[in-house]
Amino acid sequence: LDAGVVMCGGATIASARSRGAYRALITARWEEGRRRGTPTLITQAGAMSRPILKRLGFEEVVQIRIFLDELA
Repeated sequence: LDAGVVMCGGATIASARSRGAYRALITARWEEGRRRGTPTLITQAGAMSRPILKRLGFEEVVQIRIFLDELA
């Protein structure tokens, strides 16, 4: 996007966790966005990635609520 990089679906398999793989993935995506000249990096963080993203400097700006229609 012209306004920013949207990251969705990043994950690390359990056997590779706590080794910096997720942080490296975030960094690579951010560097690619900067290379393209986009000013913002956006992600939707789950419970596992939220603390990592906060340590990397991300700020929570909005909360998204997902409503599921189980009758459909």
